[in-house]
Amino acid sequence: MTFLLPSYSPSSRVQSAEGKQDKVVVELGRWYVHTTALDRFTDALAAVPFIEGEGTFLNRPRGGRTPDHRRVLHIRAGGRGRGRPVGAPLLSGQVQVRRSRGDDDFPGLHLAVTASIAINPTRFVTHQLSRPFVGRALSEWPPLLRPSLAARRVPYSTPSEFILDNSDNVLLTSAAQSFGRSEAWPLHLECYWAAIFARLSSVVEQAADDAGGVVGLYRADLNLREAETYWEFAADDPTTLVRDLERPLFEWARKPQARRFAYPVGLLTTALAHNSRQVSVQVRSGVRLRVYAKTTRRVRFEIIHDLQENSRPLGRHTSNDVRDLLRWLPVLQEDAGSALNHVLDHVECLSVFPPGGFTAAAMVRQISEACGADADAMLALLVGNGSLRVEAHDPIRPNVLALVAVGLLERTGAAYTVRAPYRRAFAELRGVRRAPRH
Repeated sequence: MTFLLPSYSPSSRVQSAEGKQDKVVVELGRWYVHTTALDRFTDALAAVPFIEGEGTFLNRPRGGRTPDHRRVLHIRAGGRGRGRPVGAPLLSGQVQVRRSRGDDDFPGLHLAVTASIAINPTRFVTHQLSRPFVGRALSEWPPLLRPSLAARRVPYSTPSEFILDNSDNVLLTSAAQSFGRSEAWPLHLECYWAAIFARLSSVVEQAADDAGGVVGLYRADLNLREAETYWEFAADDPTTLVRDLERPLFEWARKPQARRFAYPVGLLTTALAHNSRQVSVQVRSGVRLRVYAKTTRRVRFEIIHDLQENSRPLGRHTSNDVRDLLRWLPVLQEDAGSALNHVLDHVECLSVFPPGGFTAAAMVRQISEACGADADAMLALLVGNGSLRVEAHDPIRPNVLALVAVGLLERTGAAYTVRAPYRRAFAELRGVRRAPRH
């Protein structure tokens, strides 16, 4: 059921505090192990149990030693267990082991262990559902719930809704939606991240002990590479809604766009094999928007920050304190909410007005909001010239850049020109009319 979700309409906007994290990609390390027995240590890593003595946490290294003497182990993706079934880990990625000569803090030859992992807080919360705590005030919860990093059986459907792809990163049931409500989300993030860090540290320490080595020093070299923040809306026909949003999103976008289809779960018929359309557009450098039908009753809007391409708004996204991840994610969440609302402003205009783009009145309002007291002068320049060339110290440059920021102008060679959705409006102001179609 999606009773906790707002219904989508052209006037829909999001609250940053309501956002949730989907995939988050981080690099974490390094653990220094006082031994040079690389093969012995990596074999020991691959033998460490995943949970309560069952299964293993990592798969054995693939192939032999690589030319630069590094061994890579992958976090296993499936369930495995001897005495009882063990669910798959609620994270993915790999652990890398290499020889290192050390430094002043840890001299001599040793092994350095780093982890590159993708975590999914929504998937974690979906698999943590603890009914005794649902509906209780946060003050009644333990300081840190005892989280599990093992997947369990979760529903892929309710009587009125089912998931359109293979993923389980959706709060599908009413109990899951209540358990994962926004005010409880920071606690879930803290539990999840603490469990991951503790488990990885335990795996390295146990493997070092089994290989006859010692973990002599740990450096919390944390590097956040990518983060996805999403908001969901209820919709009677999400796949049709995504199709209808495609045109205004593509007209607004300033970068090449991509479309693809996600494969649905097996319970769908072959005739519905391509009903989970996804539309992706670039918002700005390093920030993308992805819109898709997540279930038969909801549509998801995701903002993806690629911090390797553009580190704003965080600036520095590396740290020697693993707790900084919990500080960075809300900052990106706030930026993601602002970015999504900026796109939704344009989607509303382009959805309400005819396919040709903005009306003259709507465009004048955009210029007025962006340029303030200089709006009349900027409008006259644009209507009179059609494009603008400005130098670095030109007094109108700040207003030109403001119009670029709101999507009205774009850089074309050495000039700034009016973007396609606004050209009809400028033509109207110049008194030009298009010839009627026959």
